[in-house]
Amino acid sequence: MVVYCVVTIVLLRGAGNRRRERIDMATVPRQLPVSAIDVFTHDEAPSRGFLSQLSTLLFQPGAFFRTLGRRRGSSRWIWAAILILLALAFSAVQRSEQASTPAGGAAPPMAMPAGPDGIPFDVPFPPEGAPPAAGSADPAAAWMTGLTAAGAQIVHWIVLALVLAEVTMFNGRAPRIGVNLQIAIWASVPLALMAVVQMIFIAGGGSIGRPGLTGFLESWDAFAGLNIYLRSFLHGLASHLTLFWLWSLGLLYIAARQTLHGKRPVVLVVLLVWIVILGIGSGVQSYRTFSTGEEQAGPMEIMPPMEAGPDTIFPKERLDPAVTQEAEAEEVEVP
Repeated sequence: MVVYCVVTIVLLRGAGNRRRERIDMATVPRQLPVSAIDVFTHDEAPSRGFLSQLSTLLFQPGAFFRTLGRRRGSSRWIWAAILILLALAFSAVQRSEQASTPAGGAAPPMAMPAGPDGIPFDVPFPPEGAPPAAGSADPAAAWMTGLTAAGAQIVHWIVLALVLAEVTMFNGRAPRIGVNLQIAIWASVPLALMAVVQMIFIAGGGSIGRPGLTGFLESWDAFAGLNIYLRSFLHGLASHLTLFWLWSLGLLYIAARQTLHGKRPVVLVVLLVWIVILGIGSGVQSYRTFSTGEEQAGPMEIMPPMEAGPDTIFPKERLDPAVTQEAEAEEVEVP
């Protein structure tokens, strides 16, 4: 990561010097031939509707990203960002409610003791300080879960826009953060589709287990013996590993090649850096979970072996005094 930052700084300085040279050349007066073709020809792509852009992104990503940098004044990527955030937030809330619900559904009502008039003690109001009933949703917790999911996605977009700046700087040009942000948002459409599919699946009575491939990773015997930092990184990276996430990476690669005109090795390195950043960011939560589990387990205390005997199992102090005296008298009478 240190080498990556140093290369970024060097490229930024080089892009700034080339920009100053172009400005100096632009200040030199010169005559430019103007023709009718130059006047009536422009490089801007025609604006399309939102559904048309969405279908082109899903079925013709190359054509979509080839004209993305030439669309001026289009704000449809903002609507796409809002819809993506809403889908991710609602999906996170629904999965959180499903995880908090018992496996067999809501717990059956328990028979409460009745008062002198036959009215249960918990009617009409529950006792003070009682926990909420099973299956009841907490609005504050639901809002917090949705806002956390949306905020995490916004942070992902910002970091990805900064990472994609490397592709432009390797071409000797200054980065265009606005275009990079649009690329990050449009490439997240498959994640929104995954969230919609999950919501439909849960509404139909289905149950979603561990995210990504974390369930298979935890069933691996050698995984528990790895270093906790490596285990956290692999667990965080496996939580993203889905077909929709791979689809999103494919869109990022096409966008970096078509919109930013990046070179293939540079684009692959930038995507690798983005994958590492995702693994580290998600591995922080996995590290907290693993460290908490190890602290709760702790070293086991081995109790000293107990000598089995009648006095150990049934101490004389706990027996009836009459029974104890009769047993002692029988022992004395035996020759």
